[in-house]
Amino acid sequence: MSILKQLFDGDYYPSEQVVPQSDEYKSKRTACNIALTELEQALGSEDDPALTRFLDIHAEVVGLMNFEFFKEGIRFGIGLTKELQETNEEVLHE
Repeated sequence: MSILKQLFDGDYYPSEQVVPQSDEYKSKRTACNIALTELEQALGSEDDPALTRFLDIHAEVVGLMNFEFFKEGIRFGIGLTKELQETNEEVLHE
């Protein structure tokens, strides 16, 4: 299926569908989960609302950052494609 068709049909969600598969990511993700569990235990139940609020805000911040990375990747890809097309046209006209 083409990327345009996926976008049009609403089937393309890179922020939800793309997850790093590297061992480094998996290791860091596990360490993060362990640290969060330790933090929850150390804080106690009275601190749960503050921790939940922090985690929610942090998730929003990460989402905003990822969107900026995505936009820059698109800009870069379009610029690269344009440059390659211009280079090809210059070579063809020599």
